Amino acid sequence: MEDEIAAQYLEREYDVLMGGGRRHFVPDRREDGQNLLDGFRSNGYTVAESKADLAGWDGSGRFLGTFYDTHLPYVLDHQNTPEHQAQVPRLPEMTAAALQRLDQNQDGFILQVEGGRVDHGAHDADTGGLVYDQVEFDDTIGTVLEFAEGRDDTLVIITTDHGNANPAVNAAGDRYEDSNRMFDRVAGFKYTNGWILSELDEDSTQREIRDRVETAWQFSIESRDAEFIQSALRGNRNAAYRKENGPDITLASVQANYTSINWLGTDHTSDYVELAALGPGSEAIGPFTRNTDLFDVMVTAAGMQEAAGESAGRG
Repeated sequence: MEDEIAAQYLEREYDVLMGGGRRHFVPDRREDGQNLLDGFRSNGYTVAESKADLAGWDGSGRFLGTFYDTHLPYVLDHQNTPEHQAQVPRLPEMTAAALQRLDQNQDGFILQVEGGRVDHGAHDADTGGLVYDQVEFDDTIGTVLEFAEGRDDTLVIITTDHGNANPAVNAAGDRYEDSNRMFDRVAGFKYTNGWILSELDEDSTQREIRDRVETAWQFSIESRDAEFIQSALRGNRNAAYRKENGPDITLASVQANYTSINWLGTDHTSDYVELAALGPGSEAIGPFTRNTDLFDVMVTAAGMQEAAGESAGRG
């Protein structure tokens, strides 16, 4: 319900919103034809649609940044695509700008930052997509910790809403001697698996498949691997676990022959996830915390129990 949610953003007048999803704010892409960007401008927002717009913002007033039509590009594709580099700011930049603006609020603030494409990389079994965006999220955490350093009024919580796909580095070679070498190939990737598949279809030849893979991964694959991918593109693959029939998981399985990284699947998983926190209120988080308890931890730390209770009552 992204169109409806975008309209709610306008109604609720958040101080700062940044990311992709421009298609949900413009009239030619919304089913109702509403121009939300004009609505935000009328409400006094600075509306940014590029990296240059963000850099030119003076940090005052309310701010909306819609920097890409859909989800933000993966880090790996972004850093090797000049148009993305010129147009789209990255998560640490957006986070730093948001913190600078929100720190002006006399009564404090709540900021949520999500490395959302990590989840997408896992759903697609896309090693390059996941790893490079995870590293960027780690850089973003560094930006937040720099802001919080030396302060006694800022609670930082780092977590995720679920596990996904469970990628792992498998043993390779005698006494695992090949595992590191194979995993190191990820450092040479230029594009994601999604980039590879975006220009391939059921009519693609094995030569076209191998050329595109080599451009993205910076090493060549065997002809039989290209045949597996071609079969999946044509809908002819017949794996025992049927979700492995698709081109994305087939490409990931081929990649595993060269990186030793394999995946449990392409869905959310039931394992425990990391939860880390620092600052006032973090002592309320125990060794194991139910995800539904985090809301109470946050509103208590912010001294907003009464307001949160009223909101829940209205719901």
